Amino acid sequence: MKKEDINYELISKIEIQIQDTQYYLPGETIKGKILLNPQYQIHDKILHLTIKIMQYEFWDYINKEIKELKNIYTTIIQEENIEYKLKNKALPKKEKVEGFENCSIIMKEDDNKVISIPFEIKLDDKKILSTFQFENQEYFLGIRHLILVECKEYNSSNYTGLFIGKNKNIEMSKPKEIKENYMVGLGSLEIIANFPKLSIAPGEENI
Repeated sequence: MKKEDINYELISKIEIQIQDTQYYLPGETIKGKILLNPQYQIHDKILHLTIKIMQYEFWDYINKEIKELKNIYTTIIQEENIEYKLKNKALPKKEKVEGFENCSIIMKEDDNKVISIPFEIKLDDKKILSTFQFENQEYFLGIRHLILVECKEYNSSNYTGLFIGKNKNIEMSKPKEIKENYMVGLGSLEIIANFPKLSIAPGEENI
């Protein structure tokens, strides 16, 4: 191993795998696992991980040369902390490195030693907005979502995209009747308004 490779070797490889799908509605639970390849011993054999649901609201002009998006509003919708106790068999073996013989944290990477940490996180149904993007000849705007995982001990992070849909309005999912009484002169007038069902679920017939 060369000295210039040390920084690469000290950074753990983190991968996020989402179970089933990356499309969710507010209130639903995301299930998945964090895959991590340990690179060196941890003092108390406990990993501290943070899972964040990130929301990015952005816009910019089309006809302008864009090197970096500046009009971005970032919101941490949710944040969950995980403590994971490492098992002895998951830890890598020591390897002497030229120039770092006295360093006890340099380890030999073993592709077969992968830690799998399951997680669940329920999406906030009040704070989170729908994922979308709009574009015309003048500007573009949108909202994007990421699920981000950070590992304190390995100073590492990784992320993957999410697509967040919009829950249907329950009030518009069934027919509705409204009655109102109004005073007209010496008498009263009753008005009855019937609203048909204004939304249907996928696969449902519109009757």
